[in-house]
Amino acid sequence: MKDELIELQTQMSFQEDTVAQLNDVVTRQQQEIDQLKLQVEQLKKQMQEVVAGDVEGDSGRSAASALLIFNSSLQL
Repeated sequence: MKDELIELQTQMSFQEDTVAQLNDVVTRQQQEIDQLKLQVEQLKKQMQEVVAGDVEGDSGRSAASALLIFNSSLQL
């Protein structure tokens, strides 16, 4: 009985460590996701500025097409 209790306590300790490690990973991944979303938004704004600056001529159409493709490829 005593050995079984020790075994259960050992297993519980390992599980607590595993849960803490997983929590750290999930927290870090969420921070990375938040940073990536911010970077994507900044890139979208930059693309919109390029399009707004190149409204005349073929370069404007090319930039507008690039922006449409870029926006459609992002589903955030």
